[in-house]
Amino acid sequence: MIPIQELGKQEDVGNAEAVYILYGGLGDQVCVSGSLNQFYKQYKKRLYIISDRPSLFANQEYCKEAINLDILSGGGEYNQFALFKKFKKIHTLYWQNESHLKGENTIVENYCDQLKVSRVKYPFFKINKNDLSSKNKPYILVSFKRPNTEQPFIASRNKFLSDKTNNEFFFKLKKDLKDYDIFDLGQIKITSFYDLLVVVANCTTFVSVDTALQHLAANEFCQKKGVVLWNNEQNINLYGYDINENLFNEFVQPYDNYDIILKKLLQFLK
Repeated sequence: MIPIQELGKQEDVGNAEAVYILYGGLGDQVCVSGSLNQFYKQYKKRLYIISDRPSLFANQEYCKEAINLDILSGGGEYNQFALFKKFKKIHTLYWQNESHLKGENTIVENYCDQLKVSRVKYPFFKINKNDLSSKNKPYILVSFKRPNTEQPFIASRNKFLSDKTNNEFFFKLKKDLKDYDIFDLGQIKITSFYDLLVVVANCTTFVSVDTALQHLAANEFCQKKGVVLWNNEQNINLYGYDINENLFNEFVQPYDNYDIILKKLLQFLK
């Protein structure tokens, strides 16, 4: 990441543009990438990307430099105005704006509209081709709940499965799909968000609720199709992808008919 005091030495100082990604979940920031790549394609211009997940963007062609949003916290270590005045324009991006709140665009399209570029349907991260060859046993990724959180029972309507259903699904998949390793994405140890991109790019398929996994798998550079479980049909249109098998029921937790889930998953393993 580029130190603030070095920014003024860049050749394009005074002409540089930046995107300031306001805090959001990992999946929200993954969805930004499609608009950033489209901006680069349309305007032939790379952006400084200010984010609390800089390693997600740092090595991408559309990224001039990634700046860690955390250094702009309220501690007063840096003069934020001095930094921001270095840029000709700053595009602030947030996952919820008026048109998205009204259901007029998908989350990926929402960022495109904010950046004023042509709409695209998918996230975009280029991955080194040497990182795309997995010699290990083929594996399927799952993501049914927030990592390191407990949900022993259904306390409210939400998009995650309970601990009980999560555990049942995980062990049934291991029993029924013995030719594949089954990994919970939230339990995989990584050193950077790029590592996460590589892990998803090398999976055979996946099954998840509406978590970052479905957005990472939709990466246009190396897409992986899978099964996504929902408890709200409208959310499929806002946050889902048509390449996946989207299963839903209008209930307190996402679709949970295991036999149907397995049947749909097997279609991606043929």
